[in-house]
Amino acid sequence: MLDFNKITVLDLETTIKAPTPHFGASPTYPSNRIVMLGYQSGEAEDILTDRREIEQFTEEMRRDEHLIVGHNIAFDILYLARYGLELGHNPIWDTQKFAYIQHGRKLVQPSLETVAKSFRLPFRKDTEIKERFKAGIGADEIDRELLEDYLHSDVRVTKQIFDKQYAWLSQQPEQIQRYYLEMLNGIGVTSQMTHVGFEFDTGGATKQSKKTHLVAMEREESLIKRYKDIYPGEFNPNSAAQIETLLWGGEVNVPIVEEVLDEEGNPVRYKSGEKKGQIKTRKAVRKQRVEPMVKPETIKLFENRGWEKKAGAKTLEYIQKYEEDSPAEDLCFEIEILRQVSKSISTYYRPYISFAVDYTLHPSYNHCVTQTGRLSSSKPNMQNINGKKESE
Repeated sequence: MLDFNKITVLDLETTIKAPTPHFGASPTYPSNRIVMLGYQSGEAEDILTDRREIEQFTEEMRRDEHLIVGHNIAFDILYLARYGLELGHNPIWDTQKFAYIQHGRKLVQPSLETVAKSFRLPFRKDTEIKERFKAGIGADEIDRELLEDYLHSDVRVTKQIFDKQYAWLSQQPEQIQRYYLEMLNGIGVTSQMTHVGFEFDTGGATKQSKKTHLVAMEREESLIKRYKDIYPGEFNPNSAAQIETLLWGGEVNVPIVEEVLDEEGNPVRYKSGEKKGQIKTRKAVRKQRVEPMVKPETIKLFENRGWEKKAGAKTLEYIQKYEEDSPAEDLCFEIEILRQVSKSISTYYRPYISFAVDYTLHPSYNHCVTQTGRLSSSKPNMQNINGKKESE
């Protein structure tokens, strides 16, 4: 099973031009580019910086069907796709995902340093350059000699890790070898999905987001008017604590302004200044009792079944089920609608609009995050699309 034409271990350093919320070195952001590519293939080891050289390098890898090895390899091959690499053509070996699988998926996105330590390989990470990257300083702003040393070190350690992983897998039964190789090559598939992306109507989404925002504001104002005489103080329908108090009762601290009294209980007055003769006041709070909106029998039902008397989604659902045609049911229904509308703005519209590049979404697919091995996505999360029709 482990039979490859040629093996190339590589790593690359890039510019960090993508603005927030994109991570700065995003390979799908047009203004980013490869600054330096380091590789080791057989006895050959080199550093490439010229675009033409990198394009020739990717053509050779494609033509000779090299096994491409790297740590967090999706990042590298997504950049190389912009330099001519045909995603899905070459076999892939990600030392990060291999370690993730080999350790029972307990090492979440293990770093190169972490994997090196697991094999007891000597590895001294250049903290100076690492801190520069964290500060948003791209590879194009770092001294070339420093960057070359940094890159050579990462490539050599990646090669040593690969050799250890390759030797271990060579000793495993054929079905285990096949499983690992299929899991590793899956990165090529998701990388192609990221590279191509999804068409996204940014303009239409922006208009709908504004429209939905107005709907949310109208619903908030309606709820404030309806419950301002029931809830003491300033009512905020987005506050779970306040909704909980309305449903289940409790005490509310109401801000008040009270007179300052002396020891005998008489008002204290200003003795001088512009307020001379006026009574002194101070800010204070007064506790006010709010009676439960939920019926006593419903409260008893919740207590008997051990259900939370809060204001979460499940609680609102239960109240609507057991309190038909009641003020509590009306409140729960209205709050559910408001939350759905607000969530559509914060979870669906804003993230998708902000992550779109030239009317296209290029989500990242995360292979080494969940302990179950389930694939996840981010920037934006394409597995969190609202399947419900938005309430108007």
